[in-house]
Parts: sequence; C-alpha cells; structure tokens
Amino acid sequence: YDYFRGKKLGLKWELSQFKRRIDQNINPVGYKINLKLTNEWNQFIDDLDLSESGTLISNFNNHNLLRTEINGVYLWEIPRSNHWTISLGGKTGWISNTKADSFFHFFAGGIPGLKGYPFYSLEGTNMVIGEVGLRIPIFREKHIPVGWFTLQNVTVGFLGQIGDAWNKNLTKFVSKKSTGLEFRLAGNSFYNYPTSIGLEIHRGLDKFEMDIGDGKPITYGGENRFYLSVLFGF
Repeated sequence: YDYFRGKKLGLKWELSQFKRRIDQNINPVGYKINLKLTNEWNQFIDDLDLSESGTLISNFNNHNLLRTEINGVYLWEIPRSNHWTISLGGKTGWISNTKADSFFHFFAGGIPGLKGYPFYSLEGTNMVIGEVGLRIPIFREKHIPVGWFTLQNVTVGFLGQIGDAWNKNLTKFVSKKSTGLEFRLAGNSFYNYPTSIGLEIHRGLDKFEMDIGDGKPITYGGENRFYLSVLFGF
C-alpha cells in the first residue's frame, strides 16, 4: 500500500567558484552557496482501513508546506602555509507548516548535519548549523601504489560545529556542539577511476534526551561516531 503521495514545484539557485589546482577535489579553495525554495503538496498516511472487498486501503491527510533551504561554505588558503585551508560554512532551513508530520522535517544529525549526533536525533521544522574547519595536507601529488589503488593526496582536518533543529511550536533552539577529526585520501583505482576515501571520528559535546513515545528516553551526545566513505569525489 502507499504511505506517501506528493508533488513539488520550486526554484534552485547556486553560485560557486573554486581555484583550479591539482588537489581541488580533496582540498578545495573557493566558495559555494545555494538556495532552494520549494512548495510541496504532500499527502501522508494517517491510518489503514478495509475496503468492501477486504483489502487494505490507505487514509491520507494533507501536509502541504513551503520549504526554504540555504547553505554555503567559504574555503580560504592561509598565506605562506603549505596549502593549509580554513573553512567557514553553514546551513539553515525553514518549513512553513509547523503541524506537518515529522516525515517532512529537517534532520540535522549525521554526515549532512552535526556529525557528532545520529541522523534522526535532531529534527524539526527549523534548522540552523554553523561550522568552522582547518584542513592540512600531509602530502600532495605523490604516486604510492597500494594494491589496485594509487594514493596521490592525503589531508587531515579538524572540524567544529554548532546548531540545532527544532519545532518552534513545541520546543526552542538549544545549541548542540560537535567536534571531529577527518582523514582524506585521494587517488585512482585500477589506473583510471578517481577514488576518494574519507575516515572521520566525531563527538557530540552536549547531551540531551529524546522521548519517542514509549516512555524510555534516549540519551544522545557524549559518544564517538565514526564515518567511512568511498566515493568518486568529496
């Protein structure tokens, strides 16, 4: 059976400019900003019922909303350094319908958000995240064969984040902080395929509880979270 039906119409604007160089993928210098404005016509399942023939049918409720998202990052190379870069970034989001089901909320944890917290631990109709980072090259433009993988560039990075997601009708903004360490390895697999490997460890510095309705609050924060990614680019 169906649990969701939806249509959306929106606008997306993006502006980016990065310095052209050999390690642009792993250690970029430049900026990027994008804006998304979307009107959504959503129907989400409310419960199940039986038809006259005895089959299950879905009952839907409307969860129409306007969604706004803005995010960007600025990456600056420290003068007279060995290609060290500082990054300043952030994202914000707003949903007009504060009564919309949590299925349509922003989720501000995990890799897209505050990395020291699980993806679903921070959610709401409003979201704000800010971050600052430092990335340092370990080496550049090398040629180190490791089996089928040829390693060319390696960086280490440090990241600090602060933010939250909340529903203004039920809760208020309470900042959560996260710090982390990342290793990036870039090269080629089988002589031709770009390969980017990321290893990250992050820790949420602020503890908080979430009750999902079963009377057993879950505590988040104060623990390490690990991420491994293998992609064609960062």
